[in-house]
Amino acid sequence: MDVGALGGKWTKYILDIVEQVICVDVNETAKDYLFQKFGKNRIQFYLSSGSDLKGIQNESVDVIFCMDTLVRSSSSIITNYFKEFSRTLKKNGVLY
Repeated sequence: MDVGALGGKWTKYILDIVEQVICVDVNETAKDYLFQKFGKNRIQFYLSSGSDLKGIQNESVDVIFCMDTLVRSSSSIITNYFKEFSRTLKKNGVLY
């Protein structure tokens, strides 16, 4: 899962090592851009409200990657996301 994927800056590197990426963003226009850039067969897109991952199943994600996305967020948003990271990450999953 690439949280804050927007234009796929990091998604392209993630796709080098995994088969499929869930791209999470608050900007719905990112969806079409990501699908155009990387194709629909390797990208799933999740539109977040800005502090949730409710549409992603419990313990379904192997790796969560989040770079330079939450730095300008309030502590309550960060806290909510980390609760969601904990819920969606598999038992032996990794958060970067």
